Amino acid sequence: MRYIHLRLIEKPSQPVLGLDLSRAAVGDIVVVTPTSAVRLIAEGYAVEVRPSQLVDSRVVYPPSRATVL
Repeated sequence: MRYIHLRLIEKPSQPVLGLDLSRAAVGDIVVVTPTSAVRLIAEGYAVEVRPSQLVDSRVVYPPSRATVL
């Protein structure tokens, strides 16, 4: 499955499409499915980033492997 890298610019107060971002902070990089990416971007919670911009960033993976570094 393909994943999209996003930087959170605002933290959602509720899960979006079942994606729990409660452990993430504004500025964190999240790696999500394309469906979740479209929704987070459309609702103004995130912007897409290139994976090369992940240096020194905390990463939250999809719920099945959720981890904050």
